Amino acid sequence: MNVTARPSAAAFIGGGPDSKHTEESEEIKQITLKLPVRLLEQIDTSAKSKNISRAAYIKMVMSEAVQK
Repeated sequence: MNVTARPSAAAFIGGGPDSKHTEESEEIKQITLKLPVRLLEQIDTSAKSKNISRAAYIKMVMSEAVQK
């Protein structure tokens, strides 16, 4: 029986589908938002329907909004 090494937590999380940056050299800044509960529920519903995380959905919608 082969036993494979487990990846580090950072490698595991970094390998997620919504963890990739649009450019490898892009600097990332973490922010905190206060949102109405109803809006957050709508965001979660929309993210779930697309099978992506809340953070990925918010990034996607914000990127689309600033490109308009």
